[in-house]
Amino acid sequence: MPIETTFSDFKQQFYSKNQNLEVFDCLEFNILKVILDGFRVDYVSKGLMPAYILGKGFFINHELRRFKHKTGKKKEKVKEECFNKETLILDKGRIKRDVDESPVSSYFHDVKKQFDQNKICFATEMIDEINGINYDFNFSEVRSQYQFEKLTKTDIELIKALQETYSRIVKQGVFSDKELLNIKYAMHRFFYDYKAWNELLSKSKFLSIYFICHYHKEGFILAAKRNGIKLIELQHGIIAQSDIFYDFPNSFSEIQDRALLADKILTYGEHWSKVLIKGNSYRTEQVDELGFTMFELKNDIHEDNCELQKLIKDKKVILITSQTDLSTYFVEYALFLEKSILEDKLNYIVLIKPHPAEDKRPYKSFETSSIVHLVEINLEALFSYSDYHVSIYSTTLFDRIRYKFENNFSLYVEECNDYSQEIINLGIADKILMDELPYKLESKNVKRLTMTKEYFYSKPNYKVLS
Repeated sequence: MPIETTFSDFKQQFYSKNQNLEVFDCLEFNILKVILDGFRVDYVSKGLMPAYILGKGFFINHELRRFKHKTGKKKEKVKEECFNKETLILDKGRIKRDVDESPVSSYFHDVKKQFDQNKICFATEMIDEINGINYDFNFSEVRSQYQFEKLTKTDIELIKALQETYSRIVKQGVFSDKELLNIKYAMHRFFYDYKAWNELLSKSKFLSIYFICHYHKEGFILAAKRNGIKLIELQHGIIAQSDIFYDFPNSFSEIQDRALLADKILTYGEHWSKVLIKGNSYRTEQVDELGFTMFELKNDIHEDNCELQKLIKDKKVILITSQTDLSTYFVEYALFLEKSILEDKLNYIVLIKPHPAEDKRPYKSFETSSIVHLVEINLEALFSYSDYHVSIYSTTLFDRIRYKFENNFSLYVEECNDYSQEIINLGIADKILMDELPYKLESKNVKRLTMTKEYFYSKPNYKVLS
């Protein structure tokens, strides 16, 4: 992300330059979130340019790509019977393993059971090779079949409107050349996301879609809204006042209905609902508490527990749960722990649980370590066996309190300090520096935490799904 300061500082700088958010209006919607997507992902640094829809040769380019696609290898499409369902449940492709090692959806395993199975289509945005769940369709596999359909009159109207909106943004003179390039590609990606989803959803009878995470899905949201489909977002992780996509200034209320959000969001509990409403992203009537419904293993004899016991033996365990784009800090801290444990000849072990979407290559240096181990073991088992837990601002810091209240630490990283400080202020975790050892610090969070774990993670209330 091209945000070299804290998230809070970025927001302050962005909104001080863009006080009138209506400048981002485009037809019946507002592209503020599309622009934030461009800044958050930083497409330019990933080499994902140029943005064809803002170029003079776009229509010719689209037809050439369409012809190439049609004459190429035939690709998969969504099966016709899927379109006759009432509800689409759209997964993110993340799995856990059941007690018998069968793959189950992390987010929707229990939620899906609440619906008439004959009336739902269970799909995924993307999938990895080892997933193993039999989805009705995988959007990442069928996407190209729909995004290169012939441009309609409505598509052309949208492209021209995006071009006009971009010109208006340029005339403001508040964005750098790199920021404008990121906006360009975000718009390009937005259009093709919309095109693919609109072609797909316009063929369906879906009345509602349950999905995870509203940001980076603006094209999907516009397509659903234009097809009259109700969108229900399920909380997928941390929601904080420092967040870019869940916390907006008061001026956001002027465009909230046009800002490409879901119609409703279902949270883990009261704490998250309050943060959302205070942050102006969703109004009170749009927020309900579903409770904590993510799949968890409850069986103590599961293979992961046995694997852990063999690895740990009689050692004390420091668990590190990492986050995407922050591996540099976790590697640095793990190396510090390794050196300290070896020098002091302590009977400790360090386990690193990588984020599911994280590049694991930075952790290769630990492959031969006798102290630090990269593990793909489920969090339930890891929390049960760990003596200390360290992250930066991950949801896992909150997850920890469902197992143990003490020895929960937020690693200090300057650009993440606003996020981390919120967690520390709540009493969820204690601050720890890069050169501090968790076993030499007094755990204070258990003394400061005044709310119960149910305040953050209430019991499932499946009635709100209806």
